[in-house]
Amino acid sequence: MSARPPLRVLMAWELGGNLGHVAPLLAVARALRARGHQVVFALRDLSNADLIARSGFAFLAAPEVRRRRPPLTYGSFAEMLAGEAFPSAKAAFVGALAWRSIFRAVRPHVLVADHAPTALLAARGQGMRTVLCGVPFSVPPAGRPLPRFSKQARGAAEREAKLLARLNSVLAVLRGPALETASALYRADAVAVKWLPELDFFGPRPRSHYAGPVLSDAGDAEPAWPQAKGPKLLVYLRPGSFLPGLLDAMKRCDASVVGYIPGADPSLNLSETPLKMSALLPQCDALVCHGGNLSAAAVLAGKPLLLYPVYVEQRLTAERAVEVGVATAAGGKTGVESLCEKIDSLRPGAPLALAAAKVARRQDSGLRNAVEAVVERIEGVREKAAA
Repeated sequence: MSARPPLRVLMAWELGGNLGHVAPLLAVARALRARGHQVVFALRDLSNADLIARSGFAFLAAPEVRRRRPPLTYGSFAEMLAGEAFPSAKAAFVGALAWRSIFRAVRPHVLVADHAPTALLAARGQGMRTVLCGVPFSVPPAGRPLPRFSKQARGAAEREAKLLARLNSVLAVLRGPALETASALYRADAVAVKWLPELDFFGPRPRSHYAGPVLSDAGDAEPAWPQAKGPKLLVYLRPGSFLPGLLDAMKRCDASVVGYIPGADPSLNLSETPLKMSALLPQCDALVCHGGNLSAAAVLAGKPLLLYPVYVEQRLTAERAVEVGVATAAGGKTGVESLCEKIDSLRPGAPLALAAAKVARRQDSGLRNAVEAVVERIEGVREKAAA
């Protein structure tokens, strides 16, 4: 237990997929509790809140903004924030008020925000310390224009200016300090980007901002690897139209497959419960996933990737990983023959595997214990937080 007074830490999550945020935050919460700190969660989606409860942590329902119907795709981060978190000044105001009610109930010294922009807005002027913790998409660099998702995105500057005016109108009523830029919403006391510098599609940023990927276990299933001549593929995907073609290709390539696909047909010989990734990732030859936190953890372990991006964040990850030379990407229209070629490119000794191993060797030891790195950042704001 820490010799200094314990901290009350509020883990806040709003946007994005569920387990990819909940499981890493839970790993950090366990480490904080082991040091004597108190942790409470506030989550927008409670689908996997049972994991938190079973671990002995309290949780609250975070406010969910009633969004306007979003476009099929967002062209920029500012457009995404306006569509998903701040669709109107009133929605932003009500959301911030709801978060401030949570703050009054929890009385946190430190707010740990993982893709939680409304919580960050509400925290301005409240006296608590803030730590940004997440993958690059959750932590756009402060002090720059908010990122565009494609070079063809038009009107991004105008949308960002409109978003800034909306946020500052809310802060004026809340009596919080105004933002000089929209990205200043993400200026915090500490930053912990759970990623590798080479794969950061929003980079470059100070190397001290990187904590490394958090490889957390959402389950404890550890199936045996089937005997096969092909590469050992660890699969973590959601069901989709691409799945029959992928399964056919893996069978044709005689790949040894261990995987988890929620809701998939049990006859596919996949695990019916989440996997113990910390045990299985070191054993595989490559990881097949959509491109979330697991992809960075795999590269840190020297494993190449076959990526099936669905959302814009995953597409950005795939583009960057392919550019670095550690991944190949596929989609629903990728044919079985092409998939077989991609699977073959993941074999040990192939260029993708050699490139992933090279990137892994370049990483310093500090990125190999991400949970400890995040905890140190949270405790590092202690002096101001506990005052």
